[in-house]
Amino acid sequence: MACGNRNKQSEVQESEVAFEEYAINILKLYQDVDPQLAAERNEIYRLIIKHTDPQSEAGIYLLHNIEHIDSIVNQSVALVKDGEIEDLYTLLKGEIMNFYAHPHNTVDNELLLHRLIGGLRYQTTGSYEELVKELIYLNDFTIMHMEALIIDKHPEYIPILIEQAGNCIEVGFYDKAIIYGDKLCSFMKKHGEVEGQIYSAILLAKVHKKAGNIEQSNNIIDSVKHMPQYAKCCEAVKQLGIFED
Repeated sequence: MACGNRNKQSEVQESEVAFEEYAINILKLYQDVDPQLAAERNEIYRLIIKHTDPQSEAGIYLLHNIEHIDSIVNQSVALVKDGEIEDLYTLLKGEIMNFYAHPHNTVDNELLLHRLIGGLRYQTTGSYEELVKELIYLNDFTIMHMEALIIDKHPEYIPILIEQAGNCIEVGFYDKAIIYGDKLCSFMKKHGEVEGQIYSAILLAKVHKKAGNIEQSNNIIDSVKHMPQYAKCCEAVKQLGIFED
């Protein structure tokens, strides 16, 4: 029995060490900014603001924000090491817009930060539903980020649209799920091959069905079910595990 307790204690300690390393590695992505990168980003901000809001001090903010986030990361690392999960969650959520304005806030870094915050939400509430809602809220911004920078060909764009649709269905946000389904269909019509277009149409139809829009769901299915790739695409959508049927 004592040996069993020691094994469990060892597993907990290993888990805590793994989380600490995971969290710190993500947080440190927002440190050590190259001065040239900071200057380039600051110049871009200055030019944008010059034509939109000449009185703004956004350029000054950007430079100060690098120092600010460096300090926030140091505070966050200390909280990780102390196991202060709730305080860490509160701090990161309160500073999220400043992280977004940081020169190192690439789409990839942003997604990692979101997953860290989502994980913290789960640890503080013990609720999987709260984790899902957190990710929906945060990843809304990432989708806008991708689209605003005209990088919707980023390899994470399609997966995140599908993930958002699935998450929205899971917590009953059907209207939002339809929005993501529509975005996926629009993207596939513009960039995808035939299979991608059928796949996205089936997914959107199933979302509409979940939302109770049976006629619209049937109409979408009727538009693609005659195509040779239909059965293959149905199976691919089924493998997502989002829908019961």
